[in-house]
Amino acid sequence: MKEQKWIVTAINKLTGEREAVSRPLSRWKTEELLMKARRYARRKQNTCYYRFRAERLVEQEGMLFCPP
Repeated sequence: MKEQKWIVTAINKLTGEREAVSRPLSRWKTEELLMKARRYARRKQNTCYYRFRAERLVEQEGMLFCPP
C-alpha cells in the first residue's frame, strides 16, 4: 500500500490565494516542517505567507492536487 503524502500550504499575502509551500512528504515530516514554518513566521514579521496548514495530497488520474 502506498503511503499518503502531505504538503504544507499557506495563504500568500500578495494574491490572497492558498499555495503549496512544500513538496509532498510523509505525515510526520510535514508536521515538523509545519512547526518550523509557523515558528519562522512568528519570529519574522515580514513574511509573504500566513495561516500555515498541513493538507493531504490526493492523486487523481496521475495528477496530484490538494482538495479545497
